[in-house]
Amino acid sequence: MDENSSFDSEDRRNLLNLPEGEPAARATETAEHSQEFMSPAQDDAPMEEFGGEWPAESPNSASEVEPSKTEFDAPPRLEGEITLSLGDLSDWKYHCAVMSKQSDAADAALVSAAVDPEFLPPIEVIEGGNGKYAVKDGHRRVRALRTVHHNKMDTLIRCIVYTGTEEQAVRDMCDDAVGTAMRTKIQSAIAVRNLHRITGLTQVAITEQYPALKKDQVSLMIKAAGVFEEYPVVFNLLRRPDRVSIDTCVRIHDRMKDAGDEEVGAFIAKAEDLAAEGASFTTTELLEAFGIDGPAKKAGGLKADPFEPADRTEVFGDDDQVVGSLDMHSDNVTRLRLPDPNAMTIEEREVAAKAFIKQIYAYFELDAD
Repeated sequence: MDENSSFDSEDRRNLLNLPEGEPAARATETAEHSQEFMSPAQDDAPMEEFGGEWPAESPNSASEVEPSKTEFDAPPRLEGEITLSLGDLSDWKYHCAVMSKQSDAADAALVSAAVDPEFLPPIEVIEGGNGKYAVKDGHRRVRALRTVHHNKMDTLIRCIVYTGTEEQAVRDMCDDAVGTAMRTKIQSAIAVRNLHRITGLTQVAITEQYPALKKDQVSLMIKAAGVFEEYPVVFNLLRRPDRVSIDTCVRIHDRMKDAGDEEVGAFIAKAEDLAAEGASFTTTELLEAFGIDGPAKKAGGLKADPFEPADRTEVFGDDDQVVGSLDMHSDNVTRLRLPDPNAMTIEEREVAAKAFIKQIYAYFELDAD
């Protein structure tokens, strides 16, 4: 083939009878691949033997085509978006998830994205005066930015300033937290407590605003959130402090509510010593470590059953331990009886979850493998 001849993408596609949607790059690759197997005679043969004529010179020869773009543009700026320095941002004391811990995989993904702050969604902030801003939404992104950029305070961050008051921000957070799956129970409790102390709403008024909550429930939530925030060094001993139960927090509250300064100091010192040793507890282990009575254990670690089934089949985990049961109540009523996760380690939870997933696949006659 004459070295000065060239094809554009459509010429290659027509010549090789490629499908309509085949990319031009593929057409080029296929054309070059087929050319490798042409004999000199075929290469020099007139185009008529291939059912057409040689195409005219294309202005976009292969040598002139720009290389594939490997870099992406940053997302477009949003209306009202501003740029702040990392040093201008601080944690918002009323955020209900400040103590949350994410999985290693989630943290790694955020850290990877935080290498270039331009590619992260804007952080929503509340203006606090003196050029400082509190992070209303996006504290995990800020944490990732601090990790990647080694707390370099002049790192520029995309932000949007919240236009309401701080009280309205607290109300918004409580609206988002209560009665939804977006927040854990203790995070919802923190949101309720913040609403109570910032707006002055009574417990009765809160139940009227959120009908899903009962007055005694609101009372327990406020107690739990108070002790959770008062003793962060204790709750950080948990593998997932953001998933601690209201009951566990209330038990610690009841233990410490009448404690004197000396007892409180010993309580905190013990937590600091355990943290220095690298302790990592389940909620049951945490209570035991501080000599606090936990809930009474049920047989087999299973939740109490309100009524007996007609037939029960035990569900076994990968380690051949009973993790629950499959209960048949009638021909069309089947229940999975689940264990109490608060009494289980992360590994035990994973084993139990896989076992129940297999049961669900089997119910739908699907292959779980």
